[in-house]
Amino acid sequence: MRPLTVLSLFDGISCGRVALERLGIPIATYYTSEIDKYAMAISDYHFPDNIKLGDITAWESWEIDFSQIDLILGGFPCQSWSVNGRLNGIEDARGQLVYPMLKILEQVRQANPNVQFLFENVKMKQQFRDFLTDLIQIEPILINSSLLSAQNRERLYWTNVPNVTQPNDLGLTMNDILESEPVAESLYYHVGADYTGKQTGHVADLHININQSEKRVYSADYKCPTLTTMQGGNRQPKVMIGSVDSEHIMRRLTPLECERVQTLADNYTAKGVMNEKTVSISNSQRYKTVGNGWTVDVIAHICQGLKS
Repeated sequence: MRPLTVLSLFDGISCGRVALERLGIPIATYYTSEIDKYAMAISDYHFPDNIKLGDITAWESWEIDFSQIDLILGGFPCQSWSVNGRLNGIEDARGQLVYPMLKILEQVRQANPNVQFLFENVKMKQQFRDFLTDLIQIEPILINSSLLSAQNRERLYWTNVPNVTQPNDLGLTMNDILESEPVAESLYYHVGADYTGKQTGHVADLHININQSEKRVYSADYKCPTLTTMQGGNRQPKVMIGSVDSEHIMRRLTPLECERVQTLADNYTAKGVMNEKTVSISNSQRYKTVGNGWTVDVIAHICQGLKS
């Protein structure tokens, strides 16, 4: 297979490149458009040869040969489309970022009609889904990351990569991603909880001051709920890992466990490069960048069609 030239929009921490390399797909050039400095730092640590283009809204000033682009990737911002967001759709400034993404696709198609693309966003109400499908001009496929990971994460994928199917269910749970070594004491909860009476799944609600859904504690033999940007404030997923003397042990997931939930390598987000120096990335930024990222093995599953 010849090396591909890839244009990754809203690149984040380069999960798309991780997926392609996991498949053994050679990369000639990997262009990225991203504005989050911590995400870029993490990408630079792993892929110093990424060519950074900057803000997508300035795409017309990019000095690249669009005819050479083989693949466009884009996980465009979800907040305006998500049922957990404000549901402002295209009226939201973040929702409007779909337009430069599609103008770039149009520009590349004019120069290379055979370009392939993969765009991703959240499961959304039908009105928004139909609107975006009309713009992109291809029906999406809904894939839940739960089939290939320990996370319940439904996402829509609009792609012309051939032969995309539903993955086989690997049956993974949080038991498969929990760290074996003791984790920081600060991640544990020593507060009361209301119990649901269930032995598996959603087993308790913590007595903490936060949104109701974020109080939920899940059994370790169950899926992790969808990761969000969860920078702090008890927003990380919560798991019950057992009990001692009839007292239940409940805690937040660690950054490393969240990486595993997204099928990233351990400590993928632990280091970054800033001002040409390797730096440690704070836990809050690790949580954020992982939550904004892709489930790598789902992307790899879809991109298998590039090899055909």
